[in-house]
Amino acid sequence: MQSDSTRSRTDSKAPVRKGRIIGVDIGNYRIKMAACNNGVLEKFISVQHPDNMVKGNQIVSWQAMGDYLKELVKASGIRGKAAAVTLPQDSTYIRRTTMPLMTEAQLKINLPYEFHDYISDEPEKYAYDYAVISRNDREMDLMAVAAPKDLLEKYTAMFKRAGLKLTIAAPDVMAFTYIFREYERRNQTEHGTKDYVVLDLGDSKVELHFFSGGEYEITRSMEPGCRAIYDKVAEITGEDSHIVQMNAEAITAASATQPDSEVSEEVQDICSSMAVQIMRVLNFYSFNNPKNTIDAIYYCGGGAKFDALMKEIRNDTDMPLKSLSGILQADPKYSSLLEQSPQAYGITMS
Repeated sequence: MQSDSTRSRTDSKAPVRKGRIIGVDIGNYRIKMAACNNGVLEKFISVQHPDNMVKGNQIVSWQAMGDYLKELVKASGIRGKAAAVTLPQDSTYIRRTTMPLMTEAQLKINLPYEFHDYISDEPEKYAYDYAVISRNDREMDLMAVAAPKDLLEKYTAMFKRAGLKLTIAAPDVMAFTYIFREYERRNQTEHGTKDYVVLDLGDSKVELHFFSGGEYEITRSMEPGCRAIYDKVAEITGEDSHIVQMNAEAITAASATQPDSEVSEEVQDICSSMAVQIMRVLNFYSFNNPKNTIDAIYYCGGGAKFDALMKEIRNDTDMPLKSLSGILQADPKYSSLLEQSPQAYGITMS
């Protein structure tokens, strides 16, 4: 989306995007960049950005981040100028709505009213975008998004400073939608006939994103996130929490070789608590949506590196766990990185 227009960007039957584009996902601790050409992933990098550059999913220094992105692009040899970025979900509003059939000009006038129950600020301070999911001769089913204009302007200026042109900006959950649409296109699955759930094992929180008919429906967030595991191990071992995060496999090894140790027991308790919360959210969703067609949990995020956590989730849920990276057509050498953060790649599929 852009700050000066309201228009349809997404079509569930759209072909693979042509040309070069760089997908960017900026998290609290890491930046992920996916360089694509004609829909094919050519390069994927994931690096930790300098401390205090991002706090609470919000960029603190936009100029510094622009300079850092420029350095990353140059150092990694990434080619292309067009960029797509994921927007933090708590910075945007996204909702599915049904409206009478109307022209694009009419939508530009009426779309802001669909958010009047959500936005307390002046509507003119937001940019609006939409995707037509389906339509008939009377009404249209839309996925609508609203984002602060000043936020979009900051992202645009930041990418310009990095030597890039921002062409796509969308909430991070939409990246998952694009991934499922592309997956359905390749497998000739009729869009709208399948439901999905994504388990994002993030640093500050664990999230379950539900997609009804392949379209984003709702997110359920649980705290604490996987940072609780890193901090607990750091507390017990005396190691730096960031080092623990980078060496997550070592925690799994410790739990396996010292099953009765204080470290493994305390870490196991955290993993067990997370798994129970995930199970309860899934059960609650299924209770309220008994006809859903969800048959697997697609997972991603840094927490997926913890075998102890994944084992607990498998034990507490009755659905198979599948890595979201497994449905992406990409070079296997990027599988681990894509598993941790598929959004940077998914946003390029818009």
